[in-house]
Amino acid sequence: MKKLVLLLSLLIVAVSATAQDYFLKRYAPYQANISTPEAFLGYGIGEQHTRHDLIVAYLSSVAQQSERAKLIEYGRTHEGRKLVMLVVSSPDNLARLDEIQSEHLKSIDPSNSSQTDTQLPLIINLAYNVHGNEPSSSEAALLTAYTLAASDHAEVQDYLKNAVIFIDPTINPDGRD
Repeated sequence: MKKLVLLLSLLIVAVSATAQDYFLKRYAPYQANISTPEAFLGYGIGEQHTRHDLIVAYLSSVAQQSERAKLIEYGRTHEGRKLVMLVVSSPDNLARLDEIQSEHLKSIDPSNSSQTDTQLPLIINLAYNVHGNEPSSSEAALLTAYTLAASDHAEVQDYLKNAVIFIDPTINPDGRD
């Protein structure tokens, strides 16, 4: 029985150790100056439940370390937790974020008859964890944020050039915590 428990324990450790490798390896190489979620938190994604304040702290760290990311606080919850979005894009797009927003708003205004700029970056909103019993989605948001902010893979670079990505890691932090 002890051998079976030991074998299962080793299997679980091996699976959890490689669980995020398939995702991270796909988008290598990464900028070494940007902390991985694991390095920042002190444990691997999925090994334990990450509190909302640590999620916000990690995204704040990414925004400080990467020229591709900007953290925006857009409100507070009923219990006073920060509501944040990490905006990730190319440095050029981030520098003209207000212009991009203005042009997108013009494009949906029915009274505006001018042609929409086809070179305008797409706006992508990734919203995670609306229900308290969905802990894995905010953990996935951390991996997504790291990948977009740190990867030098050509596919990721193309996303950043052609889109502005808003990552809301936890829509309902009160329910999560």
